[in-house]
Amino acid sequence: MNELSNHDHSRFLTRTNRVVGRVERLGPEAANQFVNPAVMREAVAFQMTWIGAPTVYYGDEAGVCGFTDPDNRRTYPWGNEDQEMLSFHREMIRIHKEHQAFRTGAVHILLGEEDILAYGRFTEKEQIVVILNNRDELSQITVPVWRAEVPVKGRMKRLMYTYQEGYTTEYEEYLVIDGELVVNMNARSALVLKTLEE
Repeated sequence: MNELSNHDHSRFLTRTNRVVGRVERLGPEAANQFVNPAVMREAVAFQMTWIGAPTVYYGDEAGVCGFTDPDNRRTYPWGNEDQEMLSFHREMIRIHKEHQAFRTGAVHILLGEEDILAYGRFTEKEQIVVILNNRDELSQITVPVWRAEVPVKGRMKRLMYTYQEGYTTEYEEYLVIDGELVVNMNARSALVLKTLEE
């Protein structure tokens, strides 16, 4: 199971504020302060595209925060959900469901360096590349996508792009030249791409 949060640990969204503590010492509001939704979106993109079954702990999709038990068991915020986070989860779940590569495809690490991770998920019929930029700055990233059975020349289309202010599923194409893909990615962002049939 691919979990970001569960009943034994603080909620993932709370951990994005890099404050470690317990509700008894810091109070419940400290769990909500200075959280970084962009890091949460990166993590959800990873959760939904990596090997395994994505498992969402109730409330994560609605932006619920909380320190360790019992604070991580807050009630679901009916009528007060973070609508952007809820919509983002729906989109990532849809992408996961629509692409067989996420359920049965092979995985290959394409790039791993400080705060950058790129991997391919692929079957005989589709190739998908996921790139995560966990840096605090805009980064130009060159990914050897050929290692995920992406043709050495062609195009890929964007399925999802997350960034500091939100996310987009708007159609955009990226060129693969000599088996490599070069992308500029904002700080704390995730990009999910699929090979276009030529």
